[in-house]
Amino acid sequence: MHLIRFIQNPLRALFWAVFGVMSCSIYLEVGTNLHAQTMGSASYWRAQSWMRGGAGVAWSDEVDALTANPALMMKGQGGSSFGGDYLNLPNNRDGWSVGIVDGRSPLLGGFRFDWANEGRVKRYTMTGGAAYSTSFGTFGVSAHAHKFNRLLKDNGWHFTQTAGVFVPIGSGFSIGIIGKNLLDKTKDSVLPPEFACGFVYQYEQAIIFQFQADRRFEIPNQDFSYSTGVDILTQKFFAVRGGFRWDHEKTERFWSAGMALESPRSSLGGFYTRTIESPHRNGYGFKLALKF
Repeated sequence: MHLIRFIQNPLRALFWAVFGVMSCSIYLEVGTNLHAQTMGSASYWRAQSWMRGGAGVAWSDEVDALTANPALMMKGQGGSSFGGDYLNLPNNRDGWSVGIVDGRSPLLGGFRFDWANEGRVKRYTMTGGAAYSTSFGTFGVSAHAHKFNRLLKDNGWHFTQTAGVFVPIGSGFSIGIIGKNLLDKTKDSVLPPEFACGFVYQYEQAIIFQFQADRRFEIPNQDFSYSTGVDILTQKFFAVRGGFRWDHEKTERFWSAGMALESPRSSLGGFYTRTIESPHRNGYGFKLALKF
């Protein structure tokens, strides 16, 4: 027990130190100029979103919430969570991530590291975030420090942010909204301003349905894209998940299906995905989470 406390206290201090530094960095460099190559919004999704057709703004686990919607970190309230994933995806994408969320105080905090490839471009991301719950809902913010390689003259560090809310509205329905990269106004950027909103409906402990609409701005030929996801809880510790993505540019249309084993202290899940357009491309991923 003393060993666990020794580990947890320094981790909490580390979370808030990194988050403070990254938050200050937003104001030091918000005008990115990354027009060498555009990375799709799917490049920033983690396993929880891929399992549900890209939907994650209204329902995600607390570790993936750092990018999906930082307000959803409130799901880890009362304890701490550690998790990671590995993704091997269509359109020449792959990567892994690891993160931790401390929910033992009213103000939740978390930190995560992501590594991703898309084509020839490499991205390393450090994210720190915080969430706070009220009687009306939860508000969360996260700061991201991205390091891009192989973007020609635009290699290096770039800083941005995500802000989100999660509000239960009754009868099993809740809504989630995020604004992403709002301080970045550079056109044709890999970090364009992005807006996403959605709802989730939960029927008892049997079905969770989610719908999401999202759009990127300041890039030519963009419009809203849509994702749907569903969880079917067939047994107390077993869930079947899946989803479908309607992408305006027809480059990210896909379906996904997977399953997960859940317990009060751990979760292990995997998924398979396949693009709609020909030539069809396949992908898969795994997610592990521990709670303590």
